[in-house]
Amino acid sequence: MGLHSNNNAYRNYKMGLFDNEVGPDPLDQGVVAVYTEDESSGTREDCGPNSLDLAEFGTVGGTSNGLISRATRFTGAGRLTSVTNSALDDLIGEDFSYSGWFTVTDLLSSGTMISIGNGPLSVGNENLTSCFYESGGNSVVVATGLGASYNFAGATINGGIPEGAYIFVAVKYVKATNSIHMRLNDGSFSTNNLPGAISVNTGMVVSLGALANLSIKQNGKNDEVNIYNRVLTDAEFDFFFKGGGLWDNVIAAYYFDAGLIGADQSRFGTNLIPSGGFSSGSGIKGDAIMFDGIDGTAESVTNNEMDGLISHSFGVTLWAYIDSSQTDSCTVFGIMGGLGVGDNLLNVTYYHPTPGIAATIYYNGGASTAFVYQQIDGNLPKDEWFSIQVVFSHSTLSLRLQLNDNAYSSVTISSTTNVNTGLKVFLGSYNGVADFLNGGIDEFYLHDESLSTEEKNTRYMNGVPTRPLLPGRAPCAQ
Repeated sequence: MGLHSNNNAYRNYKMGLFDNEVGPDPLDQGVVAVYTEDESSGTREDCGPNSLDLAEFGTVGGTSNGLISRATRFTGAGRLTSVTNSALDDLIGEDFSYSGWFTVTDLLSSGTMISIGNGPLSVGNENLTSCFYESGGNSVVVATGLGASYNFAGATINGGIPEGAYIFVAVKYVKATNSIHMRLNDGSFSTNNLPGAISVNTGMVVSLGALANLSIKQNGKNDEVNIYNRVLTDAEFDFFFKGGGLWDNVIAAYYFDAGLIGADQSRFGTNLIPSGGFSSGSGIKGDAIMFDGIDGTAESVTNNEMDGLISHSFGVTLWAYIDSSQTDSCTVFGIMGGLGVGDNLLNVTYYHPTPGIAATIYYNGGASTAFVYQQIDGNLPKDEWFSIQVVFSHSTLSLRLQLNDNAYSSVTISSTTNVNTGLKVFLGSYNGVADFLNGGIDEFYLHDESLSTEEKNTRYMNGVPTRPLLPGRAPCAQ
């Protein structure tokens, strides 16, 4: 089956989602189901730990016109429905959250976006929660089962729900206050206190596009649906809101997971070839690549995508670690083709003896340089993971550097970069011959666009490392 087989163990490993295991990323905690919907047709696989894959009923299709890459298309007739599972029944009367991206093609027809239940909306004990577009009020409504009846709470976007445009819907139930909360896009949560306790039958299933009995059928698209057995924080919902649809610009991504330490997880296959003093170590997300400060390096292959950065905006996001025994300046990473004039595009270094990070851009055919420098709280702590964001705008010729959630430091160059082709990513040293890093690198991403504040924020997210979803490379849809 290869590295990207669809078995549960592999897909859980890729997402970091394991039963009874809590990883460093809080987005791994309490996952019930994750539907990237990247499959072009057929079953939509659950990337979570419970194998809640969705079976197709009626008119359901895949489309490349999705928020990330692909989406599910409903035409007012079909649905996707999972099997029953105790993980869904465990949500009854307990905290839960879910979110997703949805479009409404026909504003004159109501339609269900997502439901957790197993029957018609007319019976109050059949569905735990059902979220649907309601045409009469041009709003999104969440229905919560109370046994003999439902509680309905709605919200709309100022000016009404837009036809054909993706909207982000987030719902959470807080057991302690017996309240349901809903948010659309980046608006504030509306709150509705339930008049009684949640009371529904067991045998829950997940359905997208319609209820389990095909009533109130959606005409539109679903994408990136997530279900949790806990209340997500605003920052976590913001990750799904800000992270959605932003990542077509990733041209290299290195997770450094066990067995895949040099594998590029983007669609371009810009793999790293590590050599010398490197090893796999514990990182900010999972595994990381660690260097010994003596001779270690990791060098990528070349490709046209990387050479395109010569005359294009680009951005790099990563997590770095400086060992306490690092006493000299060293290269954290570089984008270069060699050591001659015109071979280097960008070099990011740990600067000694004044501890900080410097980013140097080469321009005017490599004959000129400019740099920015930044510290964290007047220094640069060692033995501690921190986030680095470097962004170059080709339109403004500005280079910006940010550590963690500091403000950007920036410099503007006077001409285009115009360096040589043959560029590669180098980690841990300057082209493998000097300035060796004693420390680690994790979650390295290279983008062929200048990152927006929202994109950058999804990589740091208040100190929590997050992985942008890559087009065509869903963790469980290979």
